[in-house]
Amino acid sequence: MNRNAVLASVGGRATASRSWLSTRGGNALPRSVKTWLLAKDLSLAVEAGREVGARLETAETAYALMTRHAEAGGADLDATSLVLHLSRNA
Repeated sequence: MNRNAVLASVGGRATASRSWLSTRGGNALPRSVKTWLLAKDLSLAVEAGREVGARLETAETAYALMTRHAEAGGADLDATSLVLHLSRNA
C-alpha cells in the first residue's frame, strides 16, 4: 500500500498517522502540534507527577527526546518529525 492509499484509508480518524506519514521521505513538514509545545506539556506532566510523588518515567523519556529534538532544530516542526530525528541520530 502506498502513502496515498494509507492516507485515504485513515480518513479523518488518524491525524497523528497522517502527520507521521507526511514526514516520510525526508520532508518533515510543519503541522499542528509543534515539538516545543509537546516538550512543554510533557515537562508540566513530569512536574505534576513529582508534586504528588509519582515518577512518570515514560513522560520523562519522551520529554528528554523532544527537548533534544527541539534543540537540534526541530522545535517548530510537528512532533512526529521526531521519527526522522531519531533515524538520523541512531
